[in-house]
Amino acid sequence: MVGLLHETDWDEISIQMICDRADVARSSFYAHFENKIDLLDHVFVSSESEIRELIAANPHVDGESTTLSWLVNHIGESRDLYHFASRSISGQVILSRFKKIMLGVFKQELDDIKITATDHQLEFVFGGVFALIQQWIELGAATSEDQLKRRIYELVYLVIEKGGNGRRTN
Repeated sequence: MVGLLHETDWDEISIQMICDRADVARSSFYAHFENKIDLLDHVFVSSESEIRELIAANPHVDGESTTLSWLVNHIGESRDLYHFASRSISGQVILSRFKKIMLGVFKQELDDIKITATDHQLEFVFGGVFALIQQWIELGAATSEDQLKRRIYELVYLVIEKGGNGRRTN
């Protein structure tokens, strides 16, 4: 399905196209998923599980975030897909679902390291994170992923840790 998203808009992708690309029968598809939204949710749940496993396996380093690092790496590997998705209404709906999942994972990561932040702070920060990523893509990834990560970390920790309400709890 991800390959198809590189080529066409979400609304134009049919179950048959997905089955043809995956070389499976429609009956096999429907044995596992109700529709393409169900498949998309499965992809998102798998990504969320992958990130949570990474967070659990990697000790926290001050000033860095496993969630944000994964996000930049993931989008860096799929710049064309992200760029394409951000240009269509249905793509923006998919990105909105993706952002919501990422926000939940990031909030849990902060909770795990005893940093509290308001929902408004987190939404503000994630809006900024995705704006920086969008700008990075539109500029042709003129800077490295590591430089982008540093800019994002600066934004996040400036708002959350130094913005007043975001604080470490004991």
